[in-house]
Amino acid sequence: MARGSSDWFAQVLTVDNTGATSREAVEIQRREYHGIYSDEAGDALIEQEYFCPSRLRFSASIGASSSERQSRAAGSSMSR
Repeated sequence: MARGSSDWFAQVLTVDNTGATSREAVEIQRREYHGIYSDEAGDALIEQEYFCPSRLRFSASIGASSSERQSRAAGSSMSR
């Protein structure tokens, strides 16, 4: 919405634009994610966190099917 309106300001900056984190640190994080998740999921997380892809390619629940995520959501709302 912000990008299509003159009432808002939107800017997407990647780690390459800002220099806030070194490429070496990004690659260290990538290796850690590969070890925790999988290579594919680790790469998706790095893209999401450091390179601001135009559309998210990563599910919030790694390795869970849609029905598993729905089940978890239903269980957590029932326990409140």
